[in-house]
Amino acid sequence: MSDAVNCLKEIQRVSKKKSFVTLASYENKEDYWLFRQWTVLGTTILLENEWVEVLKHVNYSGDFYFTNAKTLNLKAK
Repeated sequence: MSDAVNCLKEIQRVSKKKSFVTLASYENKEDYWLFRQWTVLGTTILLENEWVEVLKHVNYSGDFYFTNAKTLNLKAK
C-alpha cells in the first residue's frame, strides 16, 4: 500500500494537476480473486471507497478510473 501512496504523491507532484490513473478495484471477494489472477503488474487492489480515501490522503487532484473484474469482463472458469 505504501508504494501506491508514494506513487500517487509523486504523480501529484510532477503532473501540475493534469494526470490520469487507472486504479484496480473490486466489489466482492470473487471479483478480487478474478482480478488478482488476471493482473500481471497490479499489486494494490482496493475497494472503490478505500481508493477514494487514499486519493484524499495524498491530495490527488487528477482524474482517475476504477477498473475491475466487471469492466474487464472477467469470469470464473
